[in-house]
Amino acid sequence: MIKTLHKVLLASLVSLLLAGCDDGSNTDATEEKASTLSEKVQSEIGALKEVGTSQVQELKQKADALKVEATEHTQSLKEEALKHTDALKGDLSDQAQSLLDSAKQQVEAFKTGDSGEAAQTDGENDAPEKSEKNP
Repeated sequence: MIKTLHKVLLASLVSLLLAGCDDGSNTDATEEKASTLSEKVQSEIGALKEVGTSQVQELKQKADALKVEATEHTQSLKEEALKHTDALKGDLSDQAQSLLDSAKQQVEAFKTGDSGEAAQTDGENDAPEKSEKNP
């Protein structure tokens, strides 16, 4: 029985050694697969970085173009607003001068005693009232 047990143990040991050797070759294959996958992943990451970089550059160019366009539009609006402001200033200046001239005329008329209006009547005729003095 001990001989049989020795034979079983020896057979088990041999099979473990063979299985262990298979495991070793299996580990090498797994390492190769992992290495290949790692290279593929690194390659994919590099390609994605290149695509991302090119997209970022395109977006920067578009943003710069929009900025230039917005600046031009803002400048155009500013110039238009200045034109309108100048036109309004001119109109208001003319109106102010006209009112000032009119006020000066009214002051002069008041000083000279001529109000610029017709004398008041009593309503019966259009002639102004005259004071009755006997000569």
